[in-house]
Amino acid sequence: MSRPDRVDVVLLIRSLNRGGAERQLALLATGLDAAEFRVRVVTFYPGGPIWDELTAEPAVELLSLDKRGRWDALGPTRRLSGILGAWAPDILHCYMPEPSIVGTIAGRRAGVPAIVWGVRSSNVDYRKYGWFNWATARVAASMSGRADLIIANSNAGRTHHIAQGYPAARVITIPNGIDTDRFQPSPEARVAGRQRWELADNQLAIGVIARLDPMKGHQVLLRALVSVARQVPAVRVVCIGGGAPGYAQHLAAEARRLNLDRVVRWTGELGQLHTLVPAFDLVCSPSVFGEGFSNAIAEAMACECPCVATDVGDSAAIVGDTGLVVPPDDLEGLADALVKMARLAVADRNARGRLARARVVNTFSLHAMILRTATTYRDLARRPVSR
Repeated sequence: MSRPDRVDVVLLIRSLNRGGAERQLALLATGLDAAEFRVRVVTFYPGGPIWDELTAEPAVELLSLDKRGRWDALGPTRRLSGILGAWAPDILHCYMPEPSIVGTIAGRRAGVPAIVWGVRSSNVDYRKYGWFNWATARVAASMSGRADLIIANSNAGRTHHIAQGYPAARVITIPNGIDTDRFQPSPEARVAGRQRWELADNQLAIGVIARLDPMKGHQVLLRALVSVARQVPAVRVVCIGGGAPGYAQHLAAEARRLNLDRVVRWTGELGQLHTLVPAFDLVCSPSVFGEGFSNAIAEAMACECPCVATDVGDSAAIVGDTGLVVPPDDLEGLADALVKMARLAVADRNARGRLARARVVNTFSLHAMILRTATTYRDLARRPVSR
């Protein structure tokens, strides 16, 4: 180790734009005890909202490889190898496939004692994302044996990646951690949010917090909402999340075609979600594939918002008996679950919300995630896993 009293950790990720993996990296980087860990974050690309947040954290050092695009790989890999050689960290923790590939090549050249991969998804349908992403996933699977340890954030992700060729003995699960001090019920935030979106007291507000992406299931949700709006005329749906302009326009056009303009609002990407989620009566996660651990579900539950979710990734395990879970891509099942939750008495829905928060506090706390990761890092630094 670089110092006998501290473990030197480098976290590698593509960028620090808004996203679940990016947020979890930031929470880990700022949550590790600075007396025990030196943390440096390296990105392919500079900037982004979470980059800006981390620059204000004196205990976290930031560096960008200034990658110029998808095909700019050799230069950043060489730069990373030189940086790691100079820093001599104990551990390099790479988030997601492309950084894991680059990090492993650079880290082995630089002699990093322990390389960790972070698996953040489950059964991604790469046919929807082009050949480059498919090829990246295949290369990652073929190289996964070169990692000392692989941390999945969901049991579903662990199972899926082992089936794809990842070495089972080196894959562990550490669920995401939720900042329940930040995400909590707030009467003031509820009033402000409902005013912001012009939601009347008698309207039932459903939140959908997800980027606009085929895996997130917005198209299935829209078709389900035709039935929901017919049965619950007061329902209103607020979709928070950005995405590729073409796909966003496609979803908006689909909503118009289904006569849902009155029902659905698209906000684009928004920050400060902890101030927005309390405005909702319930939250829906209609994903059709690819989820690992859904931050959106757990953060909503922490705000006492019960959830309707599809059984993708570990969503069912997160929700438990506090909400409703239906099969993915099940139009009728999703509609029925939303109607059932919408028709609950307010007191019953609020009771589910309280149970939901208690479940997250007791099972998926930020403290637990940081503690388990810190223990894993210490063990790796003292007794590197044999390759």
